[in-house]
Amino acid sequence: AMRPLYILRADGTLEKINGDRMSIGEDGYQRPEKFKDHFLDFSKGDSIYLTTDGFVDQFGGPNGKKYKTVQFQQLISGFASKEMHEQCHIIAEELKKWQGKLDQIDDITILGVKALV
Repeated sequence: AMRPLYILRADGTLEKINGDRMSIGEDGYQRPEKFKDHFLDFSKGDSIYLTTDGFVDQFGGPNGKKYKTVQFQQLISGFASKEMHEQCHIIAEELKKWQGKLDQIDDITILGVKALV
């Protein structure tokens, strides 16, 4: 809901599927609209990523600005040849470096899944 799904193909191509512009929580359960279904084809080596907004909204860097979605997309674009445990380490180090001494402002969840067969 409101956050994109990223598909990183084994060849390094990054695709983005935008989330529906409605919330899961709050009053979302009272709305008559339904979330859109997406059916995707995967091949060996393709990965998907689901995230909360916490990483991209985190303040930091040299000017205390938000990390932003474009920078996150650039980060994961280089992951095609990397194992998931290595990706996790890179993301954690990037967050630590970006955040510096600033407080974490929101929950941060990144779920990555790689097709092995």
